[in-house]
Amino acid sequence: MFGKIFIFLHLGLSLTFATWAVVLFTNRVDWTDKKGTATQSDGELVARMADYDRLAKSSVRPADARFREAREKLQKEELGQPLERAWYKIQEEFLRSGATEANPVRQIDRDANGAPIPVAKAKAGDDFLQMGPLKDKNRDGQPLVLKSLDFYNREYNTLLTQEFVFQKRRIVASERDLKATEMLKDSPDGKMGLHSKIRFETAKKDRVEDEYTEIRPLWLNTAVELKNLEDLRARLQERLDELQKVKNKGDKQGQ
Repeated sequence: MFGKIFIFLHLGLSLTFATWAVVLFTNRVDWTDKKGTATQSDGELVARMADYDRLAKSSVRPADARFREAREKLQKEELGQPLERAWYKIQEEFLRSGATEANPVRQIDRDANGAPIPVAKAKAGDDFLQMGPLKDKNRDGQPLVLKSLDFYNREYNTLLTQEFVFQKRRIVASERDLKATEMLKDSPDGKMGLHSKIRFETAKKDRVEDEYTEIRPLWLNTAVELKNLEDLRARLQERLDELQKVKNKGDKQGQ
């Protein structure tokens, strides 16, 4: 029974594959370049060859022509690149460390359209572009003079170091000012600050001035009375001297 089942299964698969083969044979793809007829379509190569001709005439060939033209132009533009590379290297080194106040940085001259002005028949080491002084002005309206990048880097580092020093000084000064400000205020433990001391001393000064204003007239009167008393004392002293003389004279006569 098991063998019979396999025989019928093999028969069914054989018929299926045979049918598939017949269908493929009768409906196979025509890979030729033959034109179609009323009952048969064009060969597969007909459409593909037409597509190839269309691309070759309108796309690939014009693109190839543009590529070749651009390549020739690029080769022409870069023909002097070895000489220009050496010149640009010299200019970069000059900007980095060679520019001085006597030989400052230059600027590329440009035409009315803003394009650089090339130098005709330039040789190795010569300027390939027309160079001139800087067009910018300084604060005083004079032509700007720029030195090398290394110079400004050194100046920047020097100024930055000086700024750090002055910043430390400002920090110390601010701390000192803060401490002095704290001394102006009264402390929580009741100690008087400078402001309170100044107000206290000002009040005492005002009281002294009031006392002086009140006592000054009395002092003048006392001074006058003192002068009178001194004059009286002088007269009494003269009188005492006269009496002492009379007494001494009487004592001598009595002896």
